[in-house]
Amino acid sequence: MNNQLSAADIAYLRIRDLIMERHFASGERLKEEELAELVGASRTPVREALARLQNEGLITIHKNRGAVVSEHGEESAREIFELRTMVEPYVARHAAIRRDDDVVLALSRLAEEMEMLERGDSDSVARMAQLNSQFHELVARAAGLPRTFEIVNGLVSTMLVLRTFASYDHGAWDRSLRHHREILDAIRLQDPDWAETAMRTHIRAGASEYFRGKRSTRASTDGFGGS
Repeated sequence: MNNQLSAADIAYLRIRDLIMERHFASGERLKEEELAELVGASRTPVREALARLQNEGLITIHKNRGAVVSEHGEESAREIFELRTMVEPYVARHAAIRRDDDVVLALSRLAEEMEMLERGDSDSVARMAQLNSQFHELVARAAGLPRTFEIVNGLVSTMLVLRTFASYDHGAWDRSLRHHREILDAIRLQDPDWAETAMRTHIRAGASEYFRGKRSTRASTDGFGGS
């Protein structure tokens, strides 16, 4: 099997890293010629990379304006986290009430795979974000509340999740994994109060890390250094 990355794969990974590391601001326009120079590729693989990034929700391609980094200003991010804090504990409660062996097994496998990931590179961050989304989606599906599931799906933003994980240090990474285990245990033991509390704590912790990361980036940009 050929494991060599194509030019489009390399462009995709490099541009994704730049976005996750906040090299580009939310809402900033991405020019193909500048990206090609940054990542050392021609415009064709860059164009292919941008299409992939749009599918993941990291950028939006407009007809007249071209590609721009998906916007999540501080107020928008705060609103999303607050809504998730209200809705996701509710679905976790109902997932515990309806406890299903297949769901417990699937959540356990996701938790194990996340725990096996080594923190430190952008690929692990992207994979963690993907597994995290699957975990939250499965909890929402397990609640058996179709309308609420659609609401949860609309609130879980790829960009927000990626940038939240990108700001995690080892302590925050480990804490998030412990929260997943606690949510899983609460559902497995059919304890709706515990499941609700664990999910609320998990989302609030993620929000705190996200805004801490934004403050550090802002301070560094202003010349005061990050923490």
